[in-house]
Amino acid sequence: MSWAGNRKRSVQKLITFTEDEWKNVQDLYEKTRGQDVRGDGMSFNSWARQLLMWGYVEQIVTLIDPAVIRKTLAEIGNNINQVAHLANATQNVSEYQVRQLQQQFSKLWDIFLRLSEDFDERILEHR
Repeated sequence: MSWAGNRKRSVQKLITFTEDEWKNVQDLYEKTRGQDVRGDGMSFNSWARQLLMWGYVEQIVTLIDPAVIRKTLAEIGNNINQVAHLANATQNVSEYQVRQLQQQFSKLWDIFLRLSEDFDERILEHR
């Protein structure tokens, strides 16, 4: 099977630059990345694709760190696995265990609400 066979984006194009042109592209990309308050930023591929397809790059950055979401999801997943293992072994789940899971889901829900509100504010700023 070819390189493109299993890829979502199966069209690949070669583009060449002079040294000066490439330096300008890199400077523009770094300038765009520098606007990200968390220091993250979109990949060069995503940036270049947006710029070529639409003539501009729109990156909306929220203040909530994705690492917080990943950590919370990992904690919830770990607790669910522990509760499921215990439930399978004892055929019983305590009210305390259920309450712990509910509290973690509530914490995750709060993070998603803050993320959504922050995203909405950033969208309004861009318009």
